[in-house]
Amino acid sequence: MNSITLVFSGRKGGGLTDLKNIINGYISRGSFNIKIISLRHFESIDELIEDTNIEYKFICKKCDSITKEVMANLKYILVMCKEVFISKNILFSMIHPNLLFFPLFRLLSFFSGSQLLYIRHNPRSFRHVSGYIHNKLTVISDEVATIFCSRLLFFSKHVMSHFSYSNYKNKSHYIGFGVNKFSDQDISEPKNEVNFIFFGRCLPYKGLDFLIDCLKKIDSLSFHIIVATNMMPDSYLEELKKVNSDIKIDLYNEWLCDDFLDDLFKKATCAILPYTEISQSGPILTSIGYKIPIIASDISGIREYLTNEHDSLLFEKNNHASLIEKIKLFATSESIRNKLSLGIKSTHDKFSWNNVTINIDKVINSD
Repeated sequence: MNSITLVFSGRKGGGLTDLKNIINGYISRGSFNIKIISLRHFESIDELIEDTNIEYKFICKKCDSITKEVMANLKYILVMCKEVFISKNILFSMIHPNLLFFPLFRLLSFFSGSQLLYIRHNPRSFRHVSGYIHNKLTVISDEVATIFCSRLLFFSKHVMSHFSYSNYKNKSHYIGFGVNKFSDQDISEPKNEVNFIFFGRCLPYKGLDFLIDCLKKIDSLSFHIIVATNMMPDSYLEELKKVNSDIKIDLYNEWLCDDFLDDLFKKATCAILPYTEISQSGPILTSIGYKIPIIASDISGIREYLTNEHDSLLFEKNNHASLIEKIKLFATSESIRNKLSLGIKSTHDKFSWNNVTINIDKVINSD
């Protein structure tokens, strides 16, 4: 079996979750022939590989200043140049500005024969972050890695379809996705009350402003909703104050740790994801991971994961009346809640990180 080096340069969030899920997928299969390199040190990775012989290297224990950040990235580039000659297969799992050095890594790979695999998360020019300059740099880095990688991997068929008629078609491979959870503990107590959750960074395509507008239009209905986001504009906060007082809102406008998010999802009975567009969705796979039904926009990237009236209620994108109808239906119909709860359990079983790692290995071993 070929070895593989998993590389991650991020700080936290969905990218780190994906990395840990891939590592766990290999461990679950009893496959320890992997190495991990991260820019920062993560104790959660230490804990994950504690009883294995998996090698874990990190560049910086604590990047808590601009100087340390710059020095860590310079060291990272040197480490990766060396790694290209040591490892025959290197998987870059997340977007980062240091991917601008991908052409150098690819040049060195011509001499070493190393395969550089890159997981492409989003279509071209997708809005990754709120800051204009940061987003522009991220988009450029994404394109550079896409151009110079040996193999291009996709968690999502929807995202992969954006490259099916391009020069990248022949090196593109679908590897599938698995569900996300913030802990391994299952929910022990039944949920008797309706408790919706919106989860995700407050970026325009997530549709939080649209959801708030819908909540303002709902009266004569009582339920709870958790809003777990960050970087919410003041204008959104002002609009939330106009929501009917019968709707109890628990707002968390900050970065939340995994343990706290685990508690929130265990309280939730349904996720609301009113996206206007989508690449792949961590919140969808997290909701499936916790086996809670979903109300979401009826768009192709969501239909890849969900089936209307089986595990979810899909509403017409940007249609206030349609979303309000689905919220009211879920909140008032116990039979619908029971039906969707059964459906999401069967959907849950279709997603496996074990299969993701098997597919990665197949790509490595393909001609």
